[in-house]
Amino acid sequence: MALDGMAHVTTGPISPDAVLEEFVAGAASLPLWMPVIVTVAATPTKQATVNVSATGADPKVIGVLVGGANMDAENGYANKESGDMVLVCVFGPCKCYVDGGTTDIVLGDGLCIDATSGYGIKGSEAAFSGVFAMALMAADEDGDIIEVFVGKGGTVT
Repeated sequence: MALDGMAHVTTGPISPDAVLEEFVAGAASLPLWMPVIVTVAATPTKQATVNVSATGADPKVIGVLVGGANMDAENGYANKESGDMVLVCVFGPCKCYVDGGTTDIVLGDGLCIDATSGYGIKGSEAAFSGVFAMALMAADEDGDIIEVFVGKGGTVT
């Protein structure tokens, strides 16, 4: 599903007021609009590394991938190689892949990560610590791309 009225937005945040941070990609071909977690902590000389998560309702979500210095936008990737610099929306509106097919997502739903696809799914009270964004649109299909507001930074343990 394309975002009606926002098809022209192919990279970056939806709003210039979104907060973007640069991270190191932990794998090649990380998909645009996917929630990511910090997998390697920053050091005094190197930025933190991010990757997609396979843990349902992962509380370590830091934000959503929105671009990168070595993008493969034609194929929908924020980077080409592991180690490339990628941009993550850590606060504000951006696009996000979601799975609305299992449980419909409606405006205002909290989103957490699905363990199978890595997409955002409707959060539950039990998964409260894993909620990373709020849906700003409805979704009823697996693989929908919707506008979300990222408002919860992840935790690094």
